[in-house]
Amino acid sequence: MLPVETPKPAIDKADSRRILAAIRRVLVKVWDPIGVQGHVNLQDEYDGYIGQVYKLLVRKASQADIVDYLYWAAHDNMGLDSARRSDMTGAAEALTVIPLESSTRNVAHQSQSELL
Repeated sequence: MLPVETPKPAIDKADSRRILAAIRRVLVKVWDPIGVQGHVNLQDEYDGYIGQVYKLLVRKASQADIVDYLYWAAHDNMGLDSARRSDMTGAAEALTVIPLESSTRNVAHQSQSELL
């Protein structure tokens, strides 16, 4: 029987933690539809949305798609009737600038492209 190789994850653990923490920061500090930012014990309140946001970022979803998801989360899922799509724009912009690649990979890629 041939040994079965486990595929390596697309990103390492440190990068994964960095990205998830960055998404959490944006959700708590920029999006924050229910006002948990100042409450230390509630910083994980939006963690249930991090996975889908990450998937949107990985597939390079448009800001409009991210706005739609955040609006759905606030308006439909949380039941916040006062939520508006325009309230989601700043968070969507902040999320789309989170670097998904490792800083060491970015440096290696830059070095290779400088040689060409």
